[in-house]
Amino acid sequence: MFFDNIKNIFKEEKCSICNNIYFISNLTLKEDKYICKNCKKNFDKINNCFDDDLLFEKSNFDKILESITKKESIRSIEFSKKLEQYKIAEKKRKEKNNEMFQYNLQNLRFITPENSNIKVSKKALKDMPVVKFKNITSKTSLSSIDNFVVIDTETTGLRPSVDELLEVSAIRFIDYEPTECLTTLIKPKKTISNEIEHINHISNEMVEKSPNVEYIIQSFSNFIEDYNVVGYNLEFDLNFLYKNGLDFFNKKRYFYDVLPLCKKIFKEFNLPNYKLDTICEYLGIKRNHAHRATEDALATGIIFRDIGHSIKEKFYNK
Repeated sequence: MFFDNIKNIFKEEKCSICNNIYFISNLTLKEDKYICKNCKKNFDKINNCFDDDLLFEKSNFDKILESITKKESIRSIEFSKKLEQYKIAEKKRKEKNNEMFQYNLQNLRFITPENSNIKVSKKALKDMPVVKFKNITSKTSLSSIDNFVVIDTETTGLRPSVDELLEVSAIRFIDYEPTECLTTLIKPKKTISNEIEHINHISNEMVEKSPNVEYIIQSFSNFIEDYNVVGYNLEFDLNFLYKNGLDFFNKKRYFYDVLPLCKKIFKEFNLPNYKLDTICEYLGIKRNHAHRATEDALATGIIFRDIGHSIKEKFYNK
C-alpha cells in the first residue's frame, strides 16, 4: 500500500489544456481530465479570482478550456453568447416584420379618387375644432385598434396656410388587416422646389397631369366615412387636409396620433428620436419609397395596430 501511494505521487499525466506532462500531485482532475497548476493560475488571472477557488470548482472543464483558450473571462464569454443570441433574435424579428409589411403592401387594393365636377372650397384653419387625440388604455375596444383609416400627406412645406398638398394616401384597416388604399398625387399651383423634391422625391414632372386637390378631396371624405383616423404626427396631416376642404368633424370619431404612442412604447430602447424613419428602422420595416404617402401610411397603420395590441396585452396580463 505504501509503495502504491509512492507510485501515485510520481505518476505522470498530461494536462488536458496545455498538453504539458506533470506529476499527478500537481494536477487537478476535472471530469476525467487533468488541469495543471499553471493553467489553473492562468484561469484565475483571466477571471480575477485569485482568492476565490469557487469559480474554478463550479465551472466545468469545457468552460475552463474556453476561458483559457480565448483569454476571456467566463462572464465575458457568456455575455458575448447572450448578445449574439439577442442579435440573431433581433434579426429574425426584423425580417419577419419586413416580410409582413411587404406582404401587406403587395396585397393592398389601390383605388384612384374620383375627379369630381364639384369644386370643394378651402376652409380657414381658425375654424378648425381643437383635436383631442385618443390614448390607448384598458378600456379601449379592440375594434378601435383593428378598424380605422390611416392617413398620410406629402406637402410643399410645413405651413398649411401657404404650402400645398402634393400627395395624399388613406389606407383602410378592417379586422386588423389593411385592405384598400385611396391614393393620388396632386398638382400644386406653385412649382415644387428642389429642396422638397429631395425630401419626398416628388418632381414637377410627376404631378404635371395630376388632379387639383379641390376636385378629389371629396373622394377622401367618402373613403374615410365615420372610421377613426390614425396618423403619425397626425395634427400636421389634419391641418393640411382640413385647410383643403376635408371635414373630419362632421361625424363622431376618434383620432389616434402614433407619435406619442411610440414615445410611450419605445422610451426604454434608447432610440435617438421617435421619427417614423427611426421607428421603422428599429422594427425592421423597409420602405422602398420612404417619405411617400402610401408606404408611410401603411407603416404607421401597422405600427399603430401592433403597439395597440401590445398595450392592451399589458393591461390584460397585470
